[in-house]
Amino acid sequence: MIDQGNGFVSAAAMNLEVGDRLFIGNDSMTTVYCGARQITASKANVYTVVTQTPCAAGEKTAYLA
Repeated sequence: MIDQGNGFVSAAAMNLEVGDRLFIGNDSMTTVYCGARQITASKANVYTVVTQTPCAAGEKTAYLA
C-alpha cells in the first residue's frame, strides 16, 4: 500500500515522490527501482521516501514495481 498524502491505498507500478510512504504487510514485499539500482523491502514496516535516496546522482525518480 502507498500513501501519497491522501491516506494508504493499494499500490501499483508508479513513480514515487519524496514523502511518499510505503506500507509493507506481513508476508509481503516490494521492489523499488532507481535507474539500474533496485531495493527490495520485505520486512513488515512503513517506509518513507526521503530526500537522500539510494539513486545515483542525476536519477531523481524512484519507481515502485
